[in-house]
Amino acid sequence: MQKKVREAETEWIPYVVVIGEKEAKSDILTVRERSIGKVGELGKLREMKLEDLMNEIRSKTDGKPFRPLTLPKTLSKRPRYSG
Repeated sequence: MQKKVREAETEWIPYVVVIGEKEAKSDILTVRERSIGKVGELGKLREMKLEDLMNEIRSKTDGKPFRPLTLPKTLSKRPRYSG
């Protein structure tokens, strides 16, 4: 799991949410926000409700154009090769 979180940060994914047993039972998510600083620097962790996260993303993307992706929805299931 740590490898996937690290890869998400290096691929410029702004928010990473890992939903485990604790998060499934509660109403609170642990959200790792990608840091703007140095590469490899850990993002900061915040606890927030799903609605709060959705509102934050909506406010940051408000006024920006939206167009559907031209990529398949299952792109995240692409195979990864290590060399």
